[in-house]
Amino acid sequence: MAALWCECGERLSNTMTPNEIEYLVYSDKEWIDIVENEDAYTSPLLLPYPNHTAWLCRKCKKIHILGFDPMRRVALYELAEIKADLSLGGSLNMAVFWCECGERLSNSQNPDIEYRIYSDEEWIDIVENEEKYTSPLLIPFPKHNAWLCPKCKRIHIWETGSMERVALYERAEMKPDLSENDT
Repeated sequence: MAALWCECGERLSNTMTPNEIEYLVYSDKEWIDIVENEDAYTSPLLLPYPNHTAWLCRKCKKIHILGFDPMRRVALYELAEIKADLSLGGSLNMAVFWCECGERLSNSQNPDIEYRIYSDEEWIDIVENEEKYTSPLLIPFPKHNAWLCPKCKRIHIWETGSMERVALYERAEMKPDLSENDT
């Protein structure tokens, strides 16, 4: 269990289960690797931990991106205004849209931009019902997914299955590491 201080002064901790702070963030590449080795993962408990987690400050809405090995804060994002729907269309699985920076984003041409974001509550439900998920292909999609623009590093968040963004985050300046250990 761990804790860190947000720039706004709020203490974030993942000691409560479930918590509204921590999200597991699997890149599309990580998930493809899991699916390609599905015989090794006959239970969600056997899945590798993702390379990153995201911690959401409920007070100021900043997102802290934490690396896993070792656990450290690697990026900070703040909520930004969505100025327009920049979608160019597509299906629920493949889409194209323009980022605010002008970069054309396509998850079919660049799978490195897409991420699955599982809330703590969603992941606990998956683990508690592990008998239903004997293959990674059976694990349901999370409520939200995100795309990371490779040019400006903005994070675009959608509800899974929707073509409308629900949030936009921009990189923010990080103060020195404000993490702490819980014991």
